[in-house]
Amino acid sequence: STTPLQALYLLNDPFVHEQSHRFAQRLINEAADDDSRITSAWRLAIGREPEAPERQSALAFLAETRQALADAGIPDNEQQLQ
Repeated sequence: STTPLQALYLLNDPFVHEQSHRFAQRLINEAADDDSRITSAWRLAIGREPEAPERQSALAFLAETRQALADAGIPDNEQQLQ
């Protein structure tokens, strides 16, 4: 079973951070736009294409995250890997 401590460990583990950074970099390098990156991420991580509601949720998450980063004063060119 999964415990809260396991979840906290994974959230704070440097190895997990490095792997997620590499995954993000791969998506950025392989796809030109958000929609293509979402499709690639689903294929790589889940083994299938995202369904329409999943794609919409992912696009909304990216838009909200970009806005939060912009509000925090992070320039557009530095936002992709934040």
